[in-house]
Amino acid sequence: RECIAYLKGKKISYETFIPLDRIFMPEAGQLQVLIRGNQSRRAAASCAKPNEKFFERHPRWSSTGMADVDKILASLLQSTIVTDDLAEAKRVVKKDAAHRLEPRVVTLQGEVITPSGDMCVEASQNITAKVAFGGADELREIQQQTARLESVEKDLATLSEQIEVKMRQQRELQEE
Repeated sequence: RECIAYLKGKKISYETFIPLDRIFMPEAGQLQVLIRGNQSRRAAASCAKPNEKFFERHPRWSSTGMADVDKILASLLQSTIVTDDLAEAKRVVKKDAAHRLEPRVVTLQGEVITPSGDMCVEASQNITAKVAFGGADELREIQQQTARLESVEKDLATLSEQIEVKMRQQRELQEE
């Protein structure tokens, strides 16, 4: 309730809360049938890592934070498999039919095959939405630094052009 009051008071947009006392740990082994013995497949929960800096900046999470994050990841990603590429993702989907499992399969390139068999593909090559747990501040800082770097590069290009013009003018004056 305190969180909701805080968000409303600060007029922060829509947020989703995950009540930690209602999260259940999935049974191990269901998706293991689909990933066992294949290095190009892995459980999504094992691919996600919490941001250590988040725990450093928020000491109240330091005692139970890592366990809570592991619990949340296991619960949210329990039916998700990450594959190296789309061909491998399709093999997973074909194999799951034989085992009557319904995983969501995500490739390293961002393609998603849903449990219903629908495929989602991101057309943009500019994928910047990868944010680690607690990493939004770092992402914002990186984006700001990137913008500053682009501005400096434009200034440098302008100065280079001006130098070329001045050098050309100097050569013309020397030739006269």
